[in-house]
Amino acid sequence: MKIALFAPSTSTHTQKWALGLKRTGLDVCVITFANHYSKEHAERVETYALPQYLPGKLSYLTTVFALRSLLTQIKPDIVHAHYASSYGFVASLARINPLYLSVWGSDVYQFPKKPLNKRILSFSLSSATYICSTSRAMLEETKKYTDKKIELIPFGVDTNHFVPNPSQKSSGEFHIGIAKSLKDIYGFPKLIEAFAKLVKEEDCVHLVIIGDGPEKERYQQMVEKHEMSQQVTFVGFVPQEDLPQLLTELDLFVLPSESESFGVSALEAQACGVPVIVNNVGGLPEVVKHGATGMIMPNNEPEEIYNAMKTLLNDDHNRHQMEVNAVQFVRDNYQWDDCVQQMVDLYKKSRVEITT
Repeated sequence: MKIALFAPSTSTHTQKWALGLKRTGLDVCVITFANHYSKEHAERVETYALPQYLPGKLSYLTTVFALRSLLTQIKPDIVHAHYASSYGFVASLARINPLYLSVWGSDVYQFPKKPLNKRILSFSLSSATYICSTSRAMLEETKKYTDKKIELIPFGVDTNHFVPNPSQKSSGEFHIGIAKSLKDIYGFPKLIEAFAKLVKEEDCVHLVIIGDGPEKERYQQMVEKHEMSQQVTFVGFVPQEDLPQLLTELDLFVLPSESESFGVSALEAQACGVPVIVNNVGGLPEVVKHGATGMIMPNNEPEEIYNAMKTLLNDDHNRHQMEVNAVQFVRDNYQWDDCVQQMVDLYKKSRVEITT
């Protein structure tokens, strides 16, 4: 069975799905917009870049014809578009049938706030034969725009790669971390404010910010304003293969997002034996067991973040039990191979439904 993933090749999510499906024995290729082409990923999975002759979203009009022409040549059994507001929209305009469509988050949470965008999203979903969501929260949000059945298939964690390593932890400092793109939507300003309060009371704490993004300079200025340059480290972008080593050095992982469709970074931290603190939004409450693997805050205000960090910092017994529970929770519910198999099973089942 040949699978064509129509998705951004530069995305870690696309790369994980492509390689995961390929390891099951499926013939997998990726079709991507030219400005989303990853040469590095193309060396591991066959990748086609669609030319874009017009600026911005006007390029969708030309990629429709390029996509249809390419599919005629490579003849995949299944075309699976990822991200309903762009790739899903182009696939819908190309009248691909059957069409598998995965929603990612901002395409159903932020994108449809404008009336025209809402119509685009509804059109993409109405054109899909099968729709997939990684979290129940995002599934419910997507149902606002379609009456179709939506498959729940989580985005799991490779627990052979993300593993605990207690020897990595520092005995002298308490490391609190976050690994996300540096954007306000992930709660960085509020985390920095909360940490500034914690630093005044605890001299052994250190904040590790993993990732890069458009707001990095502003966040660095916030840290300098609070005179915390010695207590905060901006690591920058870290490749997926190197991330576990940094996560295992943490004592606590904090994710105070304003919006979060799933929360794979929280799962990766837990798989490494790190308790997590998350905001009660989107899919985050699904990937954390409050009181067992971490804490779910009622909101992401600085005072709430500060209180949660201080509580776990000062409760060694409970925190160490959470470390053990977190690892088992991920292994029991979010094994990456199990999630990939769910997708393969959907492909096989749907192929039977379509041909009968």
